[in-house]
Amino acid sequence: GFTVVEGDFLKFRDETGFDFFVMNPPFNAKGDPVAYATHIEHARSMLRHKNGAIVSVVPDFTRDMLSATRE
Repeated sequence: GFTVVEGDFLKFRDETGFDFFVMNPPFNAKGDPVAYATHIEHARSMLRHKNGAIVSVVPDFTRDMLSATRE
């Protein structure tokens, strides 16, 4: 089974870590126009292993940003 945790994700800490995240972060928040990236980075900091996975909904323009960095 899975344990679902509800609350302020950015305040959540877990020392044991996680194998993967499936998330739909806010695209922006008051004072944080890239809140989705802030949430993804926080998830990344809690991955248990380097080969852990994060599956996230992101804004459409993110695809363009990633494509530009690969050129």
